[in-house]
Amino acid sequence: MLKPFYPAPLTHYFPVHQTSVQSIAWVRAPPGISDGTYDLVGDPTVICTTGSEGSVRVTDIRDCMSRMLFRNREVPHASAFAAFCGSLVATDVDFSVKLFQLQPTALGMGHSVADVGGTALALSVSDIHPYVAIGCADGSCITTNLLRGTRREGVVPFLNHKIFQLDYSPRDGHYRMLDRFLPVENGANEAMVYKESVTRNANNDKVVANTEDRFKQGCLEASGLWHPNVAVTAVAWNSGCGLGCAPFLVSGTASGLVRVDYLEGMWAKGTVPYGSIECIRGEDGQVEEEGGIEADSE
Repeated sequence: MLKPFYPAPLTHYFPVHQTSVQSIAWVRAPPGISDGTYDLVGDPTVICTTGSEGSVRVTDIRDCMSRMLFRNREVPHASAFAAFCGSLVATDVDFSVKLFQLQPTALGMGHSVADVGGTALALSVSDIHPYVAIGCADGSCITTNLLRGTRREGVVPFLNHKIFQLDYSPRDGHYRMLDRFLPVENGANEAMVYKESVTRNANNDKVVANTEDRFKQGCLEASGLWHPNVAVTAVAWNSGCGLGCAPFLVSGTASGLVRVDYLEGMWAKGTVPYGSIECIRGEDGQVEEEGGIEADSE
């Protein structure tokens, strides 16, 4: 017996990009009203899309008019909306991941949050913590904190934490999983260290490149020419099971391997601030006064 035909519930249909769409992300913010206020109980109406022509556009489905957020020379493969900072995270040129502001006063402005050794193919943000996970074409999975301050005089730098890196030998047909990497400062990893810097000789005015010396020191070249089997094509945080399961990170590779990590953080220099967790929560029994916690007079 044939079922009756029901038309698809199409609500919107509008052109945005000149080529194929790579990723779509909802901007989870309350929609604005004409009088300048916000509908705090309304559904979001703004989406961000990335296209193969290198553009990232913002579209409000109430008027279906797309606005150019930025454009670069590479294909932005992935994008995600970070609820903790109210900004868009997207892949950018020169093997980097950037955070772009969506406020009207600073629309399109942003800063780099991570530098990777290969093309960034996948992004994932969590609703519980401010860390972003990045899957790269070189087989590495990297996390970094989006709320880290960007001031140059800051003491603590931007740190990129490489969780693992998958390696493959075409000659032997064997895979190798590498982990336990040390944190790397943003701007000092393979993608930036191996950039060809030149110095001019005052005598003959010749350009002398020092890339060969850096390669001998073990600095790998940031490139998109990696074996297709090692690419990390998907990453996802666990945001649906509460705070206890928030550190779970799932990543999938082009070779069919799926890895699940439980990422626990650590205190700076192994020292818990304010003495203990109980002291931070106010559960250690100290007496609080109007001026703050009562200090020891001795």
